[in-house]
Amino acid sequence: MAPRRPRSPIRLRPDPVISQILDEKTFLWECDEERLRAAQFVQRDDPSKFAVLHQTTKPGNAKWQVSFFDSEGAVGDSSEKTCKRALREHLPRRVYRLRSVESFGRVKRRRR
Repeated sequence: MAPRRPRSPIRLRPDPVISQILDEKTFLWECDEERLRAAQFVQRDDPSKFAVLHQTTKPGNAKWQVSFFDSEGAVGDSSEKTCKRALREHLPRRVYRLRSVESFGRVKRRRR
């Protein structure tokens, strides 16, 4: 029997309430804050623009930060108290797709 692959600390979860309102299947990002180190997301319509979700380096109440980049370099960042809120507020699934996840020192890449 092959060893079981560890579950990704970031995954999509179906949202039955919003799906029922919009009459289409809708998914929301979920994350395991204890296992997640960082994740990279790429804009669907412009791959030169991307964002990195990571623990914040700034003082204050926020624990998670989303840093935005384009072909020129860093363009800004936003901070939130939880990983889940940072994902939902700043990385909408319709705009960004998950490129890679780092947890426990390993990088997992998603295939296109």
